[in-house]
Amino acid sequence: MQSFTMTDTMGALAATVLLGLFLLPPGFLLGYASNVLAFRQRSASERLLISLALSMATVPVISVLLVRVAGMTVTLALFVLAAMGACVMLAREYKTQPKGWFLPQRTTWYALAMMLAWVVLALFCLVDWDTLGRLYITYSAYDHSIRVMMVDAAVRTGVPPRNPLFDLGTAPTLRYYYYWYVICALPVRLGGLTPRAGLNGSVVWSGFALAALVPLYLKHYMGEVERLRFKSLVGIALLMVTGYDLLPYLYLTHRLRALWGDTEWWDTNQVASWIGSFVWVPHHIAGLVACLVGFLLLSMLSTQSSPRERIWSISLAGAAFASAAGLSVYVTFTFAIFILVWTLIVLLREPVQMFVNYASAGVVSLLLSLPFLSDLRAPSKAGSRFASFAFRNYEVAQQWLQLQGVHDPAILDLSRYPAAVVVYFFEFGLYFLVGWLCFRQAVLQQWKLTTRQLAAWTMLGTCLLVVTFLSSDATGANDLGFRGILVVQFVLLIWAAPWVSALFYPSDANRLSGAWRIALAFSVLLGVSGTLLQAGILRAYAPMIDAGISRRTEPWMGPLPNLGQHTYLMREGIEELKRVTPRNAVLQYNPIGSDVFLFHLYADRQVAAGDETCGTAFGGSWEECKQVLPYLNAFFNRPNEEAANWNLDEICDDIHVDVIAVTSSDKAWYETQGWVWTRKPLVANDALRAFRCGTRPMPR
Repeated sequence: MQSFTMTDTMGALAATVLLGLFLLPPGFLLGYASNVLAFRQRSASERLLISLALSMATVPVISVLLVRVAGMTVTLALFVLAAMGACVMLAREYKTQPKGWFLPQRTTWYALAMMLAWVVLALFCLVDWDTLGRLYITYSAYDHSIRVMMVDAAVRTGVPPRNPLFDLGTAPTLRYYYYWYVICALPVRLGGLTPRAGLNGSVVWSGFALAALVPLYLKHYMGEVERLRFKSLVGIALLMVTGYDLLPYLYLTHRLRALWGDTEWWDTNQVASWIGSFVWVPHHIAGLVACLVGFLLLSMLSTQSSPRERIWSISLAGAAFASAAGLSVYVTFTFAIFILVWTLIVLLREPVQMFVNYASAGVVSLLLSLPFLSDLRAPSKAGSRFASFAFRNYEVAQQWLQLQGVHDPAILDLSRYPAAVVVYFFEFGLYFLVGWLCFRQAVLQQWKLTTRQLAAWTMLGTCLLVVTFLSSDATGANDLGFRGILVVQFVLLIWAAPWVSALFYPSDANRLSGAWRIALAFSVLLGVSGTLLQAGILRAYAPMIDAGISRRTEPWMGPLPNLGQHTYLMREGIEELKRVTPRNAVLQYNPIGSDVFLFHLYADRQVAAGDETCGTAFGGSWEECKQVLPYLNAFFNRPNEEAANWNLDEICDDIHVDVIAVTSSDKAWYETQGWVWTRKPLVANDALRAFRCGTRPMPR
C-alpha cells in the first residue's frame, strides 16, 4: 500500500531544496553587483540573509517576465546558470578571505536549529497523514486546493497562466495575482515534482524569508547594536507567538460543543497568527517581504549616496514593489497607501532628492507591472468592489448587547468602536502590549522621533487605519482586512524583539517593571500555546471528526462516516487517473459536489467547469458558464430526469472535455442503470470512477 505521507514529505523536501536555486543565488549576485546594504563587507551569515531578502523581492517579477518572453525552459536554464555563477564566485572569494570567515557563530547554529524546527512544523501542518487505509488532510488544504491548481496552470501554460477552473473550449487568462504560483512552478518543472509539492515547499521558504528580515530590520532600520544576534533570535522566535486567540477559541468551543478548523475563526475579521499566514497564504507573506525590502532599500539612501547607489537601490526597490503587486494585491495596496503618505512626509521634511528616490521607484515598479496589469483587465466574475469604506466590525458584540436588552441603533453603532479595541487586544495579545509600551515611550520623549521612528509609526498608523476602515469583497471575504494587517503585525514584531529580549537580561530590568515583565512573559506563553493549538487543530481536525470525537462545522471535507477511507480511495483513484491520462487532458467532475476540493488538490489537470461558478472569479465568462452548468448538474445530480435523454459524449465534445469522473458522493453513482455503470471506466474503485468522454482525439 502506497504511503502518501512519505510521498508528500519527500516531495515537499525536494521542492524546498530546489527552491533554494531560485531564492538564494539571484539575490547573492544582485547584492554583490549593487553592494546595497554594504553587501560585500558583510559576514557570511548576513550575506545569506540579504541574498534571501533580495531574491524574494526581485525573483518573482524577474521570473514572470522571463517566462513571458522566453518560456519556462529558457528561464530555468538562466536560473541554473545564475546558481552556478554564484557558486563560482563563492569558491573564489573563499580563497581570499581570512581563515574562519565562513565559520558560523553559536547564534547562527541556534538559527539553523530554528530553521530545521520550522521545516518539521511546516510539514506537520501540510502533508497528508495516512494510516491503515485512511487518509487525513489538514484543514489548510481547503485553501491550498485552489492554489495547487494555479501552480499547475503555471506549469502547463506558462505566463500568463490560464484559469485552471474554466475551459469551455479555451481557457482564459488567469485574472489573479499569480506571481507566487510561477515561483512554485519553477522547481516543479525542474524536478518533475507535483504542483502541491511545489506549493508546500514555498510555505517553508516564506517562513525563511520573513525570518531573514527580522535581523536586517533590527540592524539596518532600528539601529540595534547591543546584543543584536540575541535580539534577532528572539524576534524570529516571536513568529511562534500569536495573540490571545486561545481564550475566545476555547470558550466558543465549549459553548458550541464542537471544534472549529482554525483557532482564528472566532473573529470574522481575523488577525492571523504568523504560522497561520505561512501555512495558509505564503504568497501574502512573500508580498509583505517584497514591500519591506523595497522600503528598506529606499530608506537607507541619503543625500550623500552616490548616483550608482541611488540607481541600484531605486531599481531594486522598484522591482520589489512590482513583485509585491503580483504576489499580494491586498498587502501591496495597504503598503502603497503608507508609501504615498510617507512620500508626502518626505517631501515636506527631507531634501527633494529623497522624494525623487521614492517617486522614481514607483515609476520603475509601474513599468515592470504593465504586463500584469494588462492581465487583470481580463473579464471575470470577481466582486465589484476591491476596497470600500466599511468599519472592521465584530458583530458578536452587538448581538450580545441586544441579548442584554440594548436595541437603540445609535448605541449599537457606537459600541462597534470599543468592541474593535477589545478584539484587537485579544487578536494582538503580546504585540498590543508592546505597542502600548512604545506609545508610552514616545509620549515620554514628547514625540521627538528620528526619521526612521517616524516612518515606523506612520507605517503602523496608516496601515492600521486602512484595514480598520476599508474592506474588500472581491472574493466574498475581507481579504484586504485579513492580509493588509500583516504590515502592522511586522512593525509590532520588530518592536517586540528588544522588549522581550529584556526579559532574559537582568541588566535590562530597569526598562520594565515587575508587572510588565510578568504580563509580557504570560503573553508569550499564551501566544505560543495558541500557535501550537492551531497547528494541532489543523492536523487533528479531520481524524477527530472521523472518529466522532467532535461534530463537523464545515461540510467540504467529504462524506461521513468513513471520511478517512473515502479520502484515501479518492486520492488513490485520482493518482491512477493521472497515470492513464495525458497531461493536457481536460477533466470534468461534479462542479457542485462535496469532492470538488479533492480533485483540485490532487488531479493536476485543466477542468472545464471547476466549481459552481466555473472559477469565473479568476477569469472567464459567467454567461458561458451558466449555459453549461445545467447539463453538468443534470448528469451528476439528476441522472433520471432530463439527463436520461441527452448524449454525454456530444456534450463533452461541445465543452471540450476529455475525461469525466464521478464519485460515491454524487447521486449518479447510485443509479445502477445509468451512465456511471454502463460505460467502461478508465479508473474505478469504491469511491471514484472515471471515463473517457467525447469523440475528440485525446490530447497529447
